Amino acid sequence: MENCLSDGKELCVYKLKNHQGLYDNDLVISWKELAHERKLFCPECGAKVRLAAGQIVEPYFAHYDKKECSYGNVIESEESRKAKRLLYMLLKESFPEAKIHARYKLLNGLYASVYAVLPNASDIAIEFRRQNLSVEQFRIREAYYKEHNIRSIFVLPIDLDKDKRQLSWYQELIHKSMDFAVFLNVFKETLLFKKSFEYVINGSRSIEIFSKEYKIQDLTLNMDGTFRCDFDKQCDSFQYNLEKRIENQERELREEKIRRQEEQMRLKIAKESQQKALRESVEREAIRYAKYREQIHQKELLNNSLKMKQQLKEKQLNQELPDWVRMDVLESAVNYMREGKAYLVSEKYRQLIKDLGLL
Repeated sequence: MENCLSDGKELCVYKLKNHQGLYDNDLVISWKELAHERKLFCPECGAKVRLAAGQIVEPYFAHYDKKECSYGNVIESEESRKAKRLLYMLLKESFPEAKIHARYKLLNGLYASVYAVLPNASDIAIEFRRQNLSVEQFRIREAYYKEHNIRSIFVLPIDLDKDKRQLSWYQELIHKSMDFAVFLNVFKETLLFKKSFEYVINGSRSIEIFSKEYKIQDLTLNMDGTFRCDFDKQCDSFQYNLEKRIENQERELREEKIRRQEEQMRLKIAKESQQKALRESVEREAIRYAKYREQIHQKELLNNSLKMKQQLKEKQLNQELPDWVRMDVLESAVNYMREGKAYLVSEKYRQLIKDLGLL
């Protein structure tokens, strides 16, 4: 555990190392002596605790014997311990006169990873968690900090930064709360800031991520909980360039759309022209064929007329025609009947033509 009590005062193991991770050996010896004298106590259950401050693992306080203590039995990885120490030192460097706490118990019974009590400004809480909270748990913490006017900073371990294209759902919760997401790399001792920019082009949703990494020793916090670095300025520049790219892409899409429309119109006109030419060609062919058929028909009529005249001449010579028959009328009557216009022929001529077998 991070804290213990000695003579009613809180001791935090994160005070034992500086930014370079080097021990303050005089302070270690002093606390070791207090532990030997049984003057270190668990802040939760009151049992005596000891100090572990080796060169391999991060320092911590522990009960001499295993006890049913919810505070002392929390198991944390070395990464989590170091992460909290680095964040503790960030608050310490940012606010030298403030009271800085590790694993600070809130009024609702929950704990903040590290916490700064600022005398003339709102308190600042930093949350570091290796596992995602549920949406409900996150909302509870977020609401508590807003209700009590506490500036909250949510920090994630770097190994949760798995997708370079977009933030996860939990990272998006943090992003909406802080307007960015931040990841702590305890091995490099850096903070990676990421901001998501969402936009729509041609009805398609897209996301771009801007990120920048800083050495945590180079960073401090302002009184309002914002970081003293150029990340916001870099984001503004990125957003400006992104908007220019989006503007250019939208212009290119518009121009491409116009080109496609013009090409479609050109193809439409060409198709209509081809169809018109085809119709005209078909019409010309139909006219030509009709003329050809008319010529054939006229030839047939001529041949039939000649044949009929020959027949009539032979019948006239053979005195087979009645005296009342006029040759010109008879020829016309035969032609009318061949054309289906028998109604134009008188009854006696129709009968005569039938009797003579001229059709």
